[in-house]
Amino acid sequence: MDRSRAFRRHQLLRSKAKAARLARWWLRFGAEHGGMVRLGTKWVPREEWIQGWIVRMASTHCKPCSCVGCGNPRKHFGRLTRKELMATLAQTE
Repeated sequence: MDRSRAFRRHQLLRSKAKAARLARWWLRFGAEHGGMVRLGTKWVPREEWIQGWIVRMASTHCKPCSCVGCGNPRKHFGRLTRKELMATLAQTE
């Protein structure tokens, strides 16, 4: 079933609103640095960072990315995932 452009725009706006809610919730706990957010080794103003964060989260449907920190350990480190480890433990017992 094909969706219209209006529906896709509506879904994008919903996703951005959800990302904005998550950002507001997250920023309540990061207020101790005087409005600055750390990106790697440098500090940037929170307002500058939050706009890019909302767009990135909206484009990934508010799910973590697949980078080394968030991604599949089998892909990045050659280890089994947590689910696979539990399955092998269950089989050995």
